[in-house]
Amino acid sequence: MKKALILFVCLLCLNSTIFAQRYYKSVDLFAGVGANTFNNFTAGISLTYGINLNNYFSLGLGAGCRYSNDVSSVGDGGDYSISYLLVPLHARLKVNLGTPDKAPFFMFDGGWSYDFWRMRHVVLLEPSLGVNYKDKMTLSAGVIMYPGTYTKTRPINSPSSVGYGPVDGWAYVVCARVGFYIK
Repeated sequence: MKKALILFVCLLCLNSTIFAQRYYKSVDLFAGVGANTFNNFTAGISLTYGINLNNYFSLGLGAGCRYSNDVSSVGDGGDYSISYLLVPLHARLKVNLGTPDKAPFFMFDGGWSYDFWRMRHVVLLEPSLGVNYKDKMTLSAGVIMYPGTYTKTRPINSPSSVGYGPVDGWAYVVCARVGFYIK
């Protein structure tokens, strides 16, 4: 009987903590410019469903749609760009650094998408800093990072192909983001 009473009290405590948690939905609009050779600009929208674990930590899962304009080759004639559309899936960790209504925060989105243009998987990493405004909207700035490739073309009059060809690296995009909480 004593074990059953303890189990019942534990279930009540667990039940009250589960219902005390607050779920959220947010829509984020973002745009950014390339910070290195691999990217010209990126813009997109994402939808995230999450749970506030307490006043300071929240976790979420989401999907989005992203347009990117990357540099595909660099040569004597200039840069040739390539545009494509990604549909990334992401997980979000958000840490409030103060009171919830006007708190500065750190947010990290990590995700995956398939690049149909180059037929490969793409990992997306997106750390950002921002501020909440009364649980209605967020403003943040951050960096979007993903693997990129461009081809450094050989000039026509060059006999050697040393130093030319595909170059792999990480694209860095400095972006601004506006998020809206959906009730």
